[in-house]
Amino acid sequence: MREATKEELEKFREIDGIILEAVKNLNEDNFKELWINEKECKKHIKKRLSEGVIKDESDYIEKIKIAFCTQMR
Repeated sequence: MREATKEELEKFREIDGIILEAVKNLNEDNFKELWINEKECKKHIKKRLSEGVIKDESDYIEKIKIAFCTQMR
């Protein structure tokens, strides 16, 4: 496998920064935009609620932020 070029690495860092900012700014108003459609989002939230892994949509959003930001370190 070849090494990434300096330009490719810079582009990856730029993209990571954009993703990180989007994740840090997630809230109940824009969270649904991550999904194919609102129906699929609601279906997923309902599934996570039934599994008992989240308390509500806000809790799920916070868990996503924590998981993502932990991986970025």
